[in-house]
Formats: sequence, structure tokens, C-alpha cells
Amino acid sequence: MRVLISRVAQDEIRKTAGIKRYGSFPEVIQRAFLSHDEVSIAVGYIGVDSVTHLIGLIERNRVHSSVNLYVGMHLRRSTRVAANQLDKLLQKRGLGRVYEISEDFHGKVYLFKEDGNPAIATVGSSNLTGIVKSHQNFEVDIEIDAPEILAVCESIFHDLVIPISRPIEEGEDSKGYESAVTEDLGEETLQGKYAGLVGLISEKELAQVRLAIRNDNTFVHRIKCSEKQTKSNLNKYFSAARKNTRKDGTQVEIPRPWYEAEAILRASEIKDPNAPPRRFTVVTDDGFVFEMKRGGDNDKNLESAHNLQIYGHWIKRKLENSEVLKPGDMVTEATLAAYGNKNLKLTPIDDSSGRWYMDFSSEALHS
Repeated sequence: MRVLISRVAQDEIRKTAGIKRYGSFPEVIQRAFLSHDEVSIAVGYIGVDSVTHLIGLIERNRVHSSVNLYVGMHLRRSTRVAANQLDKLLQKRGLGRVYEISEDFHGKVYLFKEDGNPAIATVGSSNLTGIVKSHQNFEVDIEIDAPEILAVCESIFHDLVIPISRPIEEGEDSKGYESAVTEDLGEETLQGKYAGLVGLISEKELAQVRLAIRNDNTFVHRIKCSEKQTKSNLNKYFSAARKNTRKDGTQVEIPRPWYEAEAILRASEIKDPNAPPRRFTVVTDDGFVFEMKRGGDNDKNLESAHNLQIYGHWIKRKLENSEVLKPGDMVTEATLAAYGNKNLKLTPIDDSSGRWYMDFSSEALHS
């Protein structure tokens, strides 16, 4: 038995005590997921990036005979779309299903079996959102390998979860509409998921920011999603995966995070006198505040500072919410055309703050 903690918890413990006694929850779950042929997961909440990570692991690796995910709390539209994508993949591979639990289930139980026998389980505070390393909550879980406790974990599924679960496609909102709870739920918001790195200003403050920009010095980046950019820019998810070797010698592939993204500037954009500096803070068209930076050769890579997923989460969530992008799909020119905008605009805010206004609002919204 071992205590597992989230990345944020690891960062905190480094300040006060040795970290070696604690395991990393996302690393243990990912390793267990790829090392065992049967997986059962019952959690309260899921996230688009965590579900898409499972999709990537399953698509790139044929190591499972059974995978079933049980979701106990309300699903927002974007997470329901992601869950439906995973459900279709599981059915196509003959592996299992995604289920909704009819009661408000808030437990978090992960069970991994090999040759029909329970091998590892975890119980604790981590929802499925905890399997991605960008997760910002302080979580604590227990890794279990004792046979008698593993049997109890298995009984939780058979006695409690499975009897009150139904396939997600049979749910009331299976076609992708908002559920009864439509507000963002904690870590699903940008400022919640990247706590301490992303802020959110009020509508009144945002209106004042818009009054303080001059469009005559706007920098415009044309987002590239042609056939030559299938593994960069907004499609870094599809670039080369990290490879690990299992105990049996077979290799497994671990995809990049779904929301990892960047903007690669053209030579003409790099030379543009209106181009932003190497490091700057943005206020987005929907009121989020975070830091951006430029790096790489000739400072051509425009990306979020501190966490490469912040920019990608912000821009790809816009496409997801407009229903032109499904989790796990490639962003194409057609995607941007359907959204109604192919340009990322950056304009200095004339208020002595040194901040920039970043706009990727859909033109369709204003037509």
C-alpha cells in the first residue's frame, strides 16, 4: 500500500519534506493503464483532456481486453461529447463502454486486472481529471495491492456501481446538449484548472479593456492548419508520442496532452513591428488573464508561459464549444472556416499596464 499524490501536492511537499515516500498519481495510473489488460474506473467527474488522453492511449496501444468508465456526476456538453467519442472507440474495439451512474456517485475507484485477477487499485480524491499532469488540485489517493482489499474494490463495482449504471448513449443528454447543470464545474474552468496561472476579470473590466485598445497597431497571426501543419500549431497532440517499454518488453506510446498547442509565426510576422515582445500578459476576448511568451528560433513560437496547455485549452475550447471540433480530432482549415475565424489578433492595451488584448472571437457570433 502506498500514498499517491498529485503534481501540485508534490510541489508543496518538496518545500517541507522528502518526496520519495509518495508516488505520483498520474504516473501510476498511466503505467497501470498500459500494463494491465482489464480496466474499470468509477469517478464523479471527467474532463475533456483526461478523456481524450484515454482515447489517445487506447488508439495508439492494443494492450487491453476490457476498459469500462463509469461517470457519477453531471456532464457538461463538452465533456459529454468527449465521453461519447470514447464510448464509440471502446465499442469499435470491443473493449467496453462509458456508463452514466444514475445516482450522484462521487467516489473515485480505479481497478486494474490481469488475466481476470485484480492486481492494483487506487481509492482517494482524484477524479479522472487527475490523470493529466496539468491537473492543479491537491489530491491524495491510496494505491492498493493487498488481495483482500482488492476484492473489496472489485465488489464496489459489482455490488454498487454496475447495478445503477447505464450506457452513456441512453442518457437524457446523449446528443451533446447541456445537462441540467450547465455552469462550469471548478477545475473545468480555465482559471480553475490552471489555478494561480490564469485569472478572470469582470465584464465591466473587460469592457474597459476593449475601450483602451487601438486597432491601428494590432498584430494579426494567421493560424496555420494546412496539410503541412498536422503535427504542430493547434495539432501538437498528433506529433510524435513518448514511448515506454512494458515489463513484457513491448513498447507503448503515450500521446501529448490534448490541449498542448502553440502558434508558429511566419517570417513576415516575426518582422512585423506590431509583433508582441518575448514575454507579455494577455487579456483575452472572454476575460481570461495569463502570461504568454515567444521562444524557439527567431522567437517564432508563440505559446503560453508556465504551462503550454493554457493557450491551447483557451483556443481549442472555443472550437469545442462552437461544436466545430470534437476531442481527438484534428484542427483543419475547414474547422476554422466553420468557426468563423482564422486569425489570432493581439493588440496592446493603452492603459500603462503593458498587457495585450488577445482576440479569437468567432466572426459568426457578430454577423
